[in-house]
Amino acid sequence: MITLAIETSTTQGSIALMRDGELLLQQSFASERSHNSQIFAPLGEALELATPELIAVGTGPGSYTGARIGIAAGIGISLTHGARLVGIPSVTLAESTGPTQTYHLVGDARRGQFFHAEVEDRKLRRDPELIDRETLAQLANGNRLLLTFDPSPPAPGIEITRPSAAILASIASALDDAEIDALASSPVIPHYMSAPFVTAPRESRP
Repeated sequence: MITLAIETSTTQGSIALMRDGELLLQQSFASERSHNSQIFAPLGEALELATPELIAVGTGPGSYTGARIGIAAGIGISLTHGARLVGIPSVTLAESTGPTQTYHLVGDARRGQFFHAEVEDRKLRRDPELIDRETLAQLANGNRLLLTFDPSPPAPGIEITRPSAAILASIASALDDAEIDALASSPVIPHYMSAPFVTAPRESRP
């Protein structure tokens, strides 16, 4: 099976193409709001190599805009090529860990809050939760592997890493048909920890 993986939930996006467990292509690119068009070149290269039968997209939590762009690209390619589309949480894709390792991942959720996810064997142990700075400090002081996708660690003792499209492709490729069908039966949507913060425009001066 040919699997195309798209991960754009952080400022560094990545794409991977895999055939029956063999990695054919892996590329990274800037995925910030002003650089989102950079996804098209690696996507085009991947589609020239092979036509995907399965598309896997990282769903966050992370950048609102980034995750939505990756999902939109996955939906478009899925409709064009008739490929099944599945969403997998980006927090399970940390590239600095092994496939059976347990780790905790935290990230800035804005407005003085952070999100916390516990991952074991590349699966969420429970839904990510919002925590305050005091709880974050308690996690950082504990005897556990604590990671973040943020550009700088939100507290001492936290290791910076990033989500990997190659890991996403590997996870999706290992799914059986029943698991793929179950995931593909649900719409792929970004994992939002809280409602987007919208500010009112300033009044224009006469």
